[in-house]
Amino acid sequence: PETWREQLGLPPQYFLTASRLVEKKNVAGLLRAYGAYVSQAGANPWPLLIAGDGTLMDELQTLASSLKLVGLVRFLGYLSSEQMAPVYAVASVFILASSHSEQWGLVVNEAMAAGLPVLVSRVCGCVSDLVLDGMTGFAFNPAENAQLTSLLVGCASGQFDLLRMGQKARRQIVL
Repeated sequence: PETWREQLGLPPQYFLTASRLVEKKNVAGLLRAYGAYVSQAGANPWPLLIAGDGTLMDELQTLASSLKLVGLVRFLGYLSSEQMAPVYAVASVFILASSHSEQWGLVVNEAMAAGLPVLVSRVCGCVSDLVLDGMTGFAFNPAENAQLTSLLVGCASGQFDLLRMGQKARRQIVL
């Protein structure tokens, strides 16, 4: 893991999301919730890495800038599954913030298989099967950014045992 972290320039702890950058994935809502987290986090907020590409890339980069998140939010662009593997492997928490019509959310399976706790929008089809609140991660209402902000704060502040949650997430996928 440390070799990957060094080779890819990844921080010690970070939030990760991976999706197409389109409206339904609600990356703008995630950025707003993350911005609120940063204002509460103190001196060392965890960065947010966004893997993916899409029609909203420029708009989302502009939003991150307007929220004064430059340097904290890193847009990775499209990454193949081989490129994503080490990014998942050393992340701290995975987030899927879809706002509507998410049939399943396969990236949640991938993140959990990598041993990551997950924060997943309640509109994702996988929530009822994979997200055991407080055990493998947490589900949240994507229309209420404050819920996601609170979860981000809890994750980064040590309120949750992320290692244990990640281990349970991996076991949940194997089931």
